[in-house]
Amino acid sequence: MSTTCALLDVDPEGVQALIAKPETPVAKRNRYRSKFDGKVQPECFDFGVATRKSASTFGPKRGTSKPSVQHFLRKQTRKDQNKRCDTNCIGSENHGEIDHPRKHQHRKPPVPKRSEMQLIVEDDQKDFLKRNAECVHQTPSRTSTMESPRYMKKKGYGVVPAYLVAAKEKLKEEKRIKEEEEVAKAASKTPVLWPMPDEHRREILQKLQDEWQKKNQEFQRFGFVIDTETKRKSKEELLINLQQLEKDIDTMSKPVVYVTDMEDEQ
Repeated sequence: MSTTCALLDVDPEGVQALIAKPETPVAKRNRYRSKFDGKVQPECFDFGVATRKSASTFGPKRGTSKPSVQHFLRKQTRKDQNKRCDTNCIGSENHGEIDHPRKHQHRKPPVPKRSEMQLIVEDDQKDFLKRNAECVHQTPSRTSTMESPRYMKKKGYGVVPAYLVAAKEKLKEEKRIKEEEEVAKAASKTPVLWPMPDEHRREILQKLQDEWQKKNQEFQRFGFVIDTETKRKSKEELLINLQQLEKDIDTMSKPVVYVTDMEDEQ
């Protein structure tokens, strides 16, 4: 709209710009019409073909083309047709014969007839043992003329090779070193004993006795009848703990208790 207003020198922000201008209709072109008459038959047109065959697409009309009753294959007429020369064979040497491409090829001889075959008679009296013996006698000997070596007279026969002696000495040395390492390792594991202080021993003994009293009271609460699997397992575990506590109390009740660096009480 702004372009139209600029052409008509009208202010685009004015009231005149809002007035619709009449549109001029565009004139349509005339319809195409061929210069040829539409009543002309299609067979009159030559679409790039000088001569047009009649019924070349759809064939002849029904009933117009019927086979002749005189044209059928007669006896002894096919051989004459094969011997008839084509128009392209007029200049050939064998005029009147068909020049087949396989005519000049070499053909294999025909299969002999039954009367021409030679009768093969098998010799059942052949002595195969005698024939094999003759073949063996005629075969040259394959024995070697070289004298076999005597290894017993060879220098160093029966002597252990030097590399085996060295390997054996090496194994002995490795075994000796391994034994020494095991002895040293066992000596280093020997615990160093030292006496436990008396105050520490009494303190541990008092704790063990208190724990035994506690476990014993809990054990006394069990009845004589154990009716469940859970109660039976609990009673067995409690009995094992009491036995271990009694052993520890007996050990700590001694006047002197030796212990190791690993805090293993004895």
